[in-house]
Amino acid sequence: MNELTHRTIEANGIRVRGYISVVLGCLYQGEVKPAAVAEVAAALGASVTARNTALLLVDRRRARALPYIADTLRELADVRKGVVRAQVTSATPLSDSYYARLQGQLERLTGMRVVVERQTDASLIGGVVTRIGDRIFDGSVRSRLQSMREALLPTV
Repeated sequence: MNELTHRTIEANGIRVRGYISVVLGCLYQGEVKPAAVAEVAAALGASVTARNTALLLVDRRRARALPYIADTLRELADVRKGVVRAQVTSATPLSDSYYARLQGQLERLTGMRVVVERQTDASLIGGVVTRIGDRIFDGSVRSRLQSMREALLPTV
């Protein structure tokens, strides 16, 4: 199911970011045609189960639920495999060696295999914010400046 929502394909000169782009963006006369869904699923190399699920969701006018279903299935698969996902946000892109070291440290910390998902956010100014599930490790310059501001300014 995940391949339907996240992979990018090109068909007939049109570049599409996953299945959901077709369902939500490429409407034919107000409806998504099942043939279009089947064609995109085939181009993505989706399994028969994923294709049939997508067709059922379109038939029941529940296509908007597809990304949530895919995310939930990915989470269940990760739990089964003993994998956690870490969203690592930095002010600028970091080197692959940094991510490898960070991944090793996070694996030692959690005791599980960690998949690092990289993001950038210039508003951090510097440093890294790592989120694993409900836990957030904030080593950003922005949060440190905020802490200093709160400590230095008198509370009213």
